[in-house]
Amino acid sequence: MDKTLVKNCDRGESVLKCKTTEKVQVRTLLSSDLPPATSQLIRRDSDGNYILRSSVRRALLEVIASSTANCKKNVII
Repeated sequence: MDKTLVKNCDRGESVLKCKTTEKVQVRTLLSSDLPPATSQLIRRDSDGNYILRSSVRRALLEVIASSTANCKKNVII
């Protein structure tokens, strides 16, 4: 039979349905620390400088080429 685990947190309530046999693994996962989320739009070079990924650079160039943005203040990163 499936079990429903409910975890209350300061941002709301999450509901997770799992099998009874998965209950221990699910509780372990829910109580473990997760690594911080990292952006895939930028990266850091060996000196610690932020570098835009090529897909972001291309999108910026397309916005400029199409005259959607014609000055720096029109482009928000």
